[in-house]
Amino acid sequence: MGVDGAGQERLGNAFRMGWANAGKPVDGWPDEMVLRALVVRAKQDWPDLELDDEHFLRTVGHKASLSGPADVPQWLQSLQIGDLYLATGCAGGNERALGLFEQHFGPELNKLVARFRNQRYSREDMLQTWRERVLVADSDGKVRIAEYSGRGKLKNWVRVCSLRLFIDLYRKTKSQSDEVLPFSDWDW
Repeated sequence: MGVDGAGQERLGNAFRMGWANAGKPVDGWPDEMVLRALVVRAKQDWPDLELDDEHFLRTVGHKASLSGPADVPQWLQSLQIGDLYLATGCAGGNERALGLFEQHFGPELNKLVARFRNQRYSREDMLQTWRERVLVADSDGKVRIAEYSGRGKLKNWVRVCSLRLFIDLYRKTKSQSDEVLPFSDWDW
């Protein structure tokens, strides 16, 4: 989309729609140039990823309304906007975004899996469970990665999310293996 008046107006309207969906009023809106610069900054981080600008700014508007910042333009500048751009694409099921996510965060996930892998869950099982819980919509249609706010680095969010999931899997496995075996099954 070019930087024409109609295009910029659409960006502002998209941001306001995202905010309105949260049902909170706002005093003042970010200027159209700020929104355009935000989109440009996001795309610089992921040049191979093309998301709809309006959809992305509705997401950003919604995140802003949930945070309730006093100074919206300053809040926007503090975002990890490139990370939020990628997460928005993943939450929407964009194949390119999911591929970039795997490429960028896969090595970190593999390191975490190596720490928690056990006899019950293979590396592939753990990674698949992670993908299903974080990148795929649940029964309510919610995709967990959509919870990422953009306030911190996505890498840290992924790490925390992964640790929680893998610890839960480890505990589940441990509690199932804590059953007392009959004497005949003990290895003397």
